[in-house]
Amino acid sequence: MKFQDAKKYAVAKFTSPSFIKRIKEEDETMIKYLNILKQINNYGYITSESQGGHKITGKHYETHKNFEIYERAYISGFMLESVANEFIKNMGIHTDKIATYVAHCNDDVYVPSNLDIPLTITKKVEKLK
Repeated sequence: MKFQDAKKYAVAKFTSPSFIKRIKEEDETMIKYLNILKQINNYGYITSESQGGHKITGKHYETHKNFEIYERAYISGFMLESVANEFIKNMGIHTDKIATYVAHCNDDVYVPSNLDIPLTITKKVEKLK
């Protein structure tokens, strides 16, 4: 399958009844993210896995103590190297999110220097009035 064909397939799956049913069974909070995931895939990032980052609360069955679990939101997937640099740059400029390039190949893979960037975490600070 060519990359463009895989991209079309990935975009179409986000509106398929079987996929939506599976998401509702696994994590219903992900339903609200399907449109943005569809857009991201349409721009060339084929999502292989994602998690919305929601909060789970409950009571432990043995200790009866309350607990909270905060999931970290993330997506992982594949994209063409030719668009990865622009994607990473735009992610850093236009959002408070982080994108990194991780090569998953053999030892002969070449990672261009413009994609070999350190992981940087920044916080947006509101302007003082």
